[in-house]
Amino acid sequence: MKNSTLQTLIAFVIALAVGFFIGKSFSSSASPADTTAKKVAQLTEESEDKEEATVPEASEATTAPDSTEQKPITEVPKVEPKPAPPLTSNSGIILPPVNTGISDKRISEVLTSISKNMQDQKLAYNKKIGQDCSGIYHRLKDSLKVQLPSLQAAEYHYPLFSKDRSSRQIADWYYENGNLLIIEDAVASKNSIRPGSVLFFGQSEKRFKNITIDRLTDRKNNYTQNGIIEHVAVVTSIRTDKEGNLKDYMMMHARYPGGPHASLSGSQEIQSTNTPDLPPFGHWEQQLVAVANIVTLK
Repeated sequence: MKNSTLQTLIAFVIALAVGFFIGKSFSSSASPADTTAKKVAQLTEESEDKEEATVPEASEATTAPDSTEQKPITEVPKVEPKPAPPLTSNSGIILPPVNTGISDKRISEVLTSISKNMQDQKLAYNKKIGQDCSGIYHRLKDSLKVQLPSLQAAEYHYPLFSKDRSSRQIADWYYENGNLLIIEDAVASKNSIRPGSVLFFGQSEKRFKNITIDRLTDRKNNYTQNGIIEHVAVVTSIRTDKEGNLKDYMMMHARYPGGPHASLSGSQEIQSTNTPDLPPFGHWEQQLVAVANIVTLK
């Protein structure tokens, strides 16, 4: 009885000890599911920490460029416009002089000297060799540039004999370069005339109103003689009254086929006491219809 009881007791103690040991081991080791869950949670926390650390402050945040933002516009070079051609002188508009730094007196002296030299050469009217009225204009213009070299400066330009051959082409060149005054009232615009002025005269024994550059030059039909302009001359000297207003002028020009050689002649407001109906400041029966400065600024 004693032995069996003792054995039973020993077996119970051993079973109790084994159970205790197994329970402790089981509680100290987590199941795979628990381990995985813990690792997932840990990784999530680490990821959130990293994201929180890399998000910039509001003041440092960057934004994508606005797709509607316009690109800078390239600046277009400015082009200085040419001066507008002067209007018709119905109301006494005066053609302003070109400031060349040379006095009217000096220009008058040089042009008068050149003209007298031409007179001495007795240049008969001859279109083929440039001794017609437009040819004499070109000779005077070119000689003036030789005698006064400052007029050859880059800021000045002139009609060319090879391109602007007739008086109508010369007038159109000045018009296109803003250096021509169309004249209907010669008395009102008389102070446009000065040494170096280029004068254009209309067809003989005719009077013109409502003048336009197209009528003056017949530019649309290659400058035919249907244009109003029939003659051109260059002013060499002037006389004025006490108030400085023009009284009369001298001009150098070719005359006409079979007539006198190229020479100086004069014109005034009332050209002749015997024929007071002649056009004022005209070339005898030819009306003064336009005036230009011989020098033109580019």
